[in-house]
Amino acid sequence: MITLKVNKGATALIVVPRIVEWCHVILGFAKVGVVAMPGTNLLTAKGLHYRINQTDTKVAMATESHSTALEEDIKNCPSLEHLILMRKERNRCLITRLFVMMSR
Repeated sequence: MITLKVNKGATALIVVPRIVEWCHVILGFAKVGVVAMPGTNLLTAKGLHYRINQTDTKVAMATESHSTALEEDIKNCPSLEHLILMRKERNRCLITRLFVMMSR
């Protein structure tokens, strides 16, 4: 988050299954002062956009299945600066390999 220049107090939407890496993400956000906003895997594109716009979210982290919903209508989320994709490799999620999909 520091390299993305996300300031303390900014909000981040996290739509990742409840796996071990999820805990690392939450603790990492807390360490740098970013307010983590966990989202359930059942969120639809409409629900994701509503949460992002109501909280002025700067960062969204999602798995590949939810990133497509975010990418479809990204223009309607003016506050969103970074979309980070978390992907699986060899049946495990690699938190060390985050991909910045969109940066304004």
